[in-house]
Amino acid sequence: GDTLDGAIYGIVARFSDATIVGLNITDSQYYGVYGLGQGTLSIQDTVVVGDPDTTASVADDSWGARNNYAGSGIFAWVDDVSIIDTSVTGYNNSGITIKEYDAGVAWLERVSTEDTGRHGIWLSGSDTTFVDVTIWGVREVEDQGEEICYTVDRYAAVVSGENSLDWTGGGIYDSAGYGL
Repeated sequence: GDTLDGAIYGIVARFSDATIVGLNITDSQYYGVYGLGQGTLSIQDTVVVGDPDTTASVADDSWGARNNYAGSGIFAWVDDVSIIDTSVTGYNNSGITIKEYDAGVAWLERVSTEDTGRHGIWLSGSDTTFVDVTIWGVREVEDQGEEICYTVDRYAAVVSGENSLDWTGGGIYDSAGYGL
């Protein structure tokens, strides 16, 4: 497939429908793919890789809506998202971040994240289905010490809040924090 290398934002889709097929997105500083607003985002047969030394890294206590979840390989704050046969490696805040915009339906199939910081996949407000989704090696970016016991939304392979999650196949391996 085609390659996009070294952008500030890899692919941006705002208030539109977007389909991404067969891309290799490498070292985009803030996001490999950024989807925001009403519409659908479909990603298939795509590889997103970010070097942890050069991609955004936002401290746990300030990461979130106020900085648009920067440091995510794939960021989808859209109505509907499907991610199929896709991998994300190396981003510092989350491999994949999904938030519902209005409706909130997410389908991930044969998806993997590897060597991501803080979170493998972070979900909020969506009706989500995982089929053969695998999270490998979530990295600890800041030393959590004893604090990790009080912050269950940080350092987890999968964070799932205010949504449903139906997960079949795949798994979680070598997470530096919680599993799910």
